[in-house]
Amino acid sequence: MQSDGNQEAIEIRLLLEAIHAEYGYDLRDYAKTTMRRRVLAALAKSGLSHLGELQHQILGDPRLFAEVLDSLTVQVSEMFRDPSFYRAFRERVVPILRTYPLIRIWHAGCASGEEAYSSAILLSEEGLYERSHVYATDLSRQALDQAKQGIYAAEHLGSFAENHRQSGGASEFTSYFTVAYERLAIFTSPRTCGKRYWTSSRVACAQAGFSASARASSYRRRVGSARSPPSRRRSASIDTRVKTERR
Repeated sequence: MQSDGNQEAIEIRLLLEAIHAEYGYDLRDYAKTTMRRRVLAALAKSGLSHLGELQHQILGDPRLFAEVLDSLTVQVSEMFRDPSFYRAFRERVVPILRTYPLIRIWHAGCASGEEAYSSAILLSEEGLYERSHVYATDLSRQALDQAKQGIYAAEHLGSFAENHRQSGGASEFTSYFTVAYERLAIFTSPRTCGKRYWTSSRVACAQAGFSASARASSYRRRVGSARSPPSRRRSASIDTRVKTERR
């Protein structure tokens, strides 16, 4: 007779297998303790009594699956997260990028978009923005919707500005935002379909390309029409598994 722990582990594995088979999202290689915690949190949030019932419900209800997926892929991000990385990027990578006529940067697992916007700010400060495209993908549609809006809680301004300073930021960080009603809004050009593309990780991998959003942000200037996305080549080395254990 199996112990409760073994039965739970089997049910979690079956749930992840079902998600992969039905929806194409491969979460099976997450750390087991992390995934167990997230699965049980999703079960509690759903109000269902056991994992077998949760599996049955999400297979027939894509909307419930979207809610469960958000619980399984926790979104954590901030502007200039890990400032030492951005400083090293400025000092060691930017000089190399200056030799390229076109720069494409892909943020896989972009969460709510702060790190993608950070890259755009850095590229602008280094004089590379006009030749750059920044792409951002995530499994969560909800996270992508927030990322497209570029609106964040004003309480984070202090930490965002400090991260920017430590990253080697060459301008006043507050010049990139408007502040109102306890919210930070990144300057936008609503009618411009410009240099940031937001799409789901699954779509990006399934189509081996990227779709431009209907509304893209621009920093302190209008930009021209979106150029063609990256070449439509099959990328066998990239699957739909979220590489965000560090989050």
